[in-house]
Amino acid sequence: MTIRLIKTHDPTKNARLIAQIDENASITERGLNDNEKKLKDHESSETAHSAKAIIYENRNVHSELTQIQSRINNLILNTSGKDITEVVDARVDYTGKIFTTLKSLLDNYLPKVIANEKQITVLLPSKSKIDRFWLDPLDFGAKGDGVTNDSAAFSQIEGGYNNQIVNLNDKTFVVTAFPNNNKYANGTFKLADGSKTLSADYSLVARTGNNSSVYLGRDAGKNSLLYNYESASLGSYNNVGIGYEALLNNVKGYRNTAVGYRAMKSNVQGYNNVAIGDYALHDNVGVHTNSDDDAGSRNTAVGTNAGRYNTTGRKNVYVGRNAGHASTVGSHNTALGYNAYSGTVTEGVAHDVKTASFNTHVGYNAGFNTNADFNQTLGSFALYENETGKANVAIGHQSNSSNVNANNNVAIGVDAMRNHKDDDGHDNTAVGTQAMLNIVTGASNTAVGRNALSTTIAGNNANNFSGCVGLGANTRISGDYQMQLGNSGVTVYSYGAVQNRSDLRDKADIQDTTLGIEFINKLRPVDYRWDYRDDYVEFYEEEDEFGQLITKTRKLEKDGSKKRIRYHHGLIAQEVRAVMDEMGVDFGGYQDHSINGGDDVLSIGYEEMVAPLIKANQEMFAMIQNLQTRLGELESKQPPEVPVV
Repeated sequence: MTIRLIKTHDPTKNARLIAQIDENASITERGLNDNEKKLKDHESSETAHSAKAIIYENRNVHSELTQIQSRINNLILNTSGKDITEVVDARVDYTGKIFTTLKSLLDNYLPKVIANEKQITVLLPSKSKIDRFWLDPLDFGAKGDGVTNDSAAFSQIEGGYNNQIVNLNDKTFVVTAFPNNNKYANGTFKLADGSKTLSADYSLVARTGNNSSVYLGRDAGKNSLLYNYESASLGSYNNVGIGYEALLNNVKGYRNTAVGYRAMKSNVQGYNNVAIGDYALHDNVGVHTNSDDDAGSRNTAVGTNAGRYNTTGRKNVYVGRNAGHASTVGSHNTALGYNAYSGTVTEGVAHDVKTASFNTHVGYNAGFNTNADFNQTLGSFALYENETGKANVAIGHQSNSSNVNANNNVAIGVDAMRNHKDDDGHDNTAVGTQAMLNIVTGASNTAVGRNALSTTIAGNNANNFSGCVGLGANTRISGDYQMQLGNSGVTVYSYGAVQNRSDLRDKADIQDTTLGIEFINKLRPVDYRWDYRDDYVEFYEEEDEFGQLITKTRKLEKDGSKKRIRYHHGLIAQEVRAVMDEMGVDFGGYQDHSINGGDDVLSIGYEEMVAPLIKANQEMFAMIQNLQTRLGELESKQPPEVPVV
């Protein structure tokens, strides 16, 4: 009996057999007790009468009951492992040997029972181990073929267990009603009437192999080679896949960690990857060539859809929902933040494809559209619209956010270079909140300070100037290739003279200046107090669509209210221009900034007056010398002075 149990261990049939044995024992016990009572009630040995209750009329009741009691006392139920088949004498063993007493028969069986118990302990896990791992519906008679109604098996499971893990082993079980008393996983239930199908997705079913890989969840690591001892050395190892279809197709990839719904589902050969989050590194495939630069390896993606469409990109770090979402083959990228370096992706629709490398994008939507190399961003929406612009640095909320294809720009500060976008607008540097805020197409500008080079002297948006330098808050220019030191309230100090280049080797077409005493004499030096038009501009702030305060300007009427107190000395540019026109000469110190697209501002470079003043002085000296010579000649023609007596 014990040997048969070891060979054909069937929990369902054994349970049924035990129930039958218990029932038979109960019936037998009741019969024995009843017969004992009848024996006591029929002590007489007289011939039995012909009562209908007695079958054997020629025997007395006492002898009949005694024989029945003897037979019952010698009965034992035996089984083939399938059902009750025969009744034999209680003292006969399975070989047919008859023992003198039932005790001697049991004593003979005892050593064998102990030995078989040890074998069963080895072959079958303990109840604690079974409870710790899972139950198998097939042990309860279920078929799992998607056709046979397995309701009876699940009724046993539901009735005998509670809150236990039940591994459906990727099979489909037909039931009358969905079971819900235990944790069902790795399979499907189908109602017998065909009306509903339910996936059992309780994800705590582990598949482990001889290679230290662990997969938890329905179809996690399903197609890996870890089950094949011969191929395990060539296949995957040291992987952890947790979640539905996590590392589903991992064949030769190793040292990967994938946690989340379909995390690294497509990986075949990629290794040393970490994917945490639904669809993280979903499309990662990997190519294994034993090179440090193997494609699809050494990536880290944390967050739903992080690095989702990465196929062969390597050494990327994507942290945050949708971070690096659309990047496919790019490598050495770092994206930290919701939608950082994400691109536009819509389920079921063709999505952006990002192939750029060596980018760093940190912040909400930072570098969202970028598809060019060597860009570095830090801040929400920094370099947001950038597509093909390379080697840009944007630090601060919305810094250089409108750039599309311009290269080599540095924007540091909230809204710095926010509206810059044209591909001609390259090599700019803006440092400060809203520095170069309105520049669109300008190139090679440098702005340092809040709102530096954001507006012109006339109060308009500075959107297309190039080659300008503005140092200081609110510095404004009026045209290309200017340097502005501070605003209208700034006085520039220097401990040394400002040197201007004057090297012969840097000059051409040299000639004596024609501007001299005549030009100087026609100029009118004046005293005046400043009343800058620049001062008649009001700065105010408005919230943009993100609630960010943006500095804007509006012009005020010039009514003299901004007039300064102190008098200064100089020339009037319009009068200098009139002298130039009168004499038909050009004076390099005069500049009209409206020429070539600048603002309507006139300025005088007073250092340009040095040469005409020197020329005028030379001319005056020549005139003085000439007068001295003539005076000497006149004096020599005069008679000697006669002393007065």
